[in-house]
Amino acid sequence: MKGLMHSEFRVRLLFAIHLSFLAFFSILSFIHHKYVIVTVLLLFFAVLVGLLWSIKHFGMTLWVKWLYIVIVWPFVLFLVIDGGYQDTGYLWSIPIFISTLHVAGFFIGFFASILYLFSIMFLAFAGYVDYGIPDRFYAVSFAVILLSSIHEYLVDRQSKELTDNIEAKQKQSETDPLTGLLNRRFIDEKMSMWNQALNDESKALMIVDIDHFKDVNDTLGHAEGDRILREVAKAIASVVRPNDVIGRWGGDEFVVFLEQVHESDLEAVCNRLLSKVQTIKLSPEETITVSIGAVTASNNFHKMFKEADKLLYAAKQNGRNQFLVRLL
Repeated sequence: MKGLMHSEFRVRLLFAIHLSFLAFFSILSFIHHKYVIVTVLLLFFAVLVGLLWSIKHFGMTLWVKWLYIVIVWPFVLFLVIDGGYQDTGYLWSIPIFISTLHVAGFFIGFFASILYLFSIMFLAFAGYVDYGIPDRFYAVSFAVILLSSIHEYLVDRQSKELTDNIEAKQKQSETDPLTGLLNRRFIDEKMSMWNQALNDESKALMIVDIDHFKDVNDTLGHAEGDRILREVAKAIASVVRPNDVIGRWGGDEFVVFLEQVHESDLEAVCNRLLSKVQTIKLSPEETITVSIGAVTASNNFHKMFKEADKLLYAAKQNGRNQFLVRLL
């Protein structure tokens, strides 16, 4: 994400420089009565402003990159054919090559810049340019494209690695390393956001606790206990929807936050979870069970959690391997 924001900032800065140059040369051309050039420059100015608006509202999308390439191409051809001041218009294609790589990225920008360069060569050798373009210009242009492409590739690669590292660290800080579920710290941080979302009667909260888990650790060891925790986490994930939030609250306790679910739906989810967990084997004769406390319809997450915890305790007291659901 940060790499993408950095890329968009570079493009916006580049467009700002473009607009400054276009405004300056438009005024200069107007003073020298070059009204055709003024018209083209102002048209290109307006198009860049439109692209800036698109980037601000939609981001640096693929269609923005292609639109930039399509628009710049005839602009480059115009500069070459017109010649500009003392037939030096073709020289402005060099910074355009660099700009294209910045805007379109390494792969697309490289081939677009090569296309621009071959178009200039075609115009010169086909007689559409009435002045001489030195051969050294083509060599320098190709060198600029090649070096800029390498630079853009390295920048993109470094940006991607940085983004991947940031995302990996963020995920590490949000997830429980044993089960891969969200951790308690993340859930605590998100409680205020969930409170704001609790604005109707279609929210629900489940607290799931593994029955006799301490006995599993004491008799079979922590390695087996860790396996059970992972298996139960998978079982919970298998009975809820991808958009439901699952977290390990601590020890052998899990929380599930569900949206767009009513009391009857919540009971069905709890039933499926009880059945699913009982497929987890401790031995050929023994299976794992869980107890569940669940509530639905409240506008306060803390209240939901407190009530669900009470129901979980009651389910434990009633003999375990069961759930209790309450409509708040």
